[in-house]
Amino acid sequence: MIAKPPYLATAAATADCEPTDTARAATTRTRSRRASLATACALALTLVACGGGSSSSTNAASTEAIATLKLGGTVSGLGDRQTLRLQNQDDVLTVTQNGAFEFSTLLVKGSNYSVSVAGQPSWQGCQVDAASGTASADVTTVTVHCEDLVPQVTTLMGDEAGLTLLRGIALAPDGSAYLTSEGRIYKVTTAGAVSLLAGGDPGYQDGPATTAQFNSASGIDIDRDGIAFVGDARNNVIRRITPSGDVSTLAGSGTLGSTDGNGTQASFYSPFGVTVDSDGTLYVVDYGNRRIRKISPAGDVSTIWTGTVRPYRVAVSPDGFVYFTAADENQIYRITPQGEAAVFAGSGVAGFADGTGTAALLNRPIGIQVDAAGILYVADQTSNRIRRITPAGEVTTLVGTGQAGGTDGDRTVATFNRPMDLTVAADGTLLVLDNTNTHIRKITPVRPQP
Repeated sequence: MIAKPPYLATAAATADCEPTDTARAATTRTRSRRASLATACALALTLVACGGGSSSSTNAASTEAIATLKLGGTVSGLGDRQTLRLQNQDDVLTVTQNGAFEFSTLLVKGSNYSVSVAGQPSWQGCQVDAASGTASADVTTVTVHCEDLVPQVTTLMGDEAGLTLLRGIALAPDGSAYLTSEGRIYKVTTAGAVSLLAGGDPGYQDGPATTAQFNSASGIDIDRDGIAFVGDARNNVIRRITPSGDVSTLAGSGTLGSTDGNGTQASFYSPFGVTVDSDGTLYVVDYGNRRIRKISPAGDVSTIWTGTVRPYRVAVSPDGFVYFTAADENQIYRITPQGEAAVFAGSGVAGFADGTGTAALLNRPIGIQVDAAGILYVADQTSNRIRRITPAGEVTTLVGTGQAGGTDGDRTVATFNRPMDLTVAADGTLLVLDNTNTHIRKITPVRPQP
């Protein structure tokens, strides 16, 4: 049995009696203790409401991890107008110039970091040094060095395929290539195996792969869903092909003309080149009409340029500039998003010379493509070379000695024979339709040998 405190025992004994002085004192002390307890409880509630007052809250506040340390370093060797993407965990940083860089997300002291390349620049290879570690202070020692890659040419499809009259090439999302050849569309796997996707003898017929017909299928491009679009030149229409080979007419009445309108209400005159942008808008070289036409995703056909030169193939850059080759004039034209057109590269004289803008010489440029960085690649047919053009108009030779041939190898020995068209993959790899050889050549960016 626990003994009661004296003041409680006294109070209980005299509960039915007149309070004594001792009882009164005990009552006073009890009330004082209760008031003190109430005050303490109120103070505790106030502290808790303000985030303090408990030992667990105090401990959490004192041990909470706070990110205060910077993560960065320096980049060197990055080419002009090139874009490099670096990554640390979920933080992705885009770098467009040499010098210092810094991630936006700060580090907690004692935490780990690991910087990697999330996206290489066009035809450059970048390597990260001092990429990982544990942060004890601001990290500024990560170094990234970029160097130019060099082309290595191989043959993806050779004589064994037995194909003739090849006109266009495009790259599908699965890495396979589509080829146009008069009345047929072929598919070539990444291993070089060839199969017929759609078509047969020349004619005009929509429908399944086995019954569909084309007549002088020319330029071709493929959207991100694997839908192919073909300039069916002699039928004067634009065809649409599903991955399974079902063919339909996207635009064009089939009658020669230059009428704008929706779908088959519009008319064309020998549509050669086609390209599709990331939004699904199609751009068409209307060769016979000397026009560049645009087809919206809803099928509305409009004219964005009319001129005196004959365009051959067309490409559109990520920033909305439209480029087309004028093979007869030995030039490349550019149309701004505002619709203004001007010569972008080539003096107009047939020949071969690297240079900027009209100081460069081209010789019947036909195929043209643009990569994600806005770099142009051109099949310069009669010079037997593949040319590379920056957004600033600087023309250089990517590969090709100028001699007609079919030799694989690096840029010092590789040869082509009247390359007609090309397509570019996301990693910069090019597939070239080497026309006279009837080969598909593959140009792979590789690190230079030490």
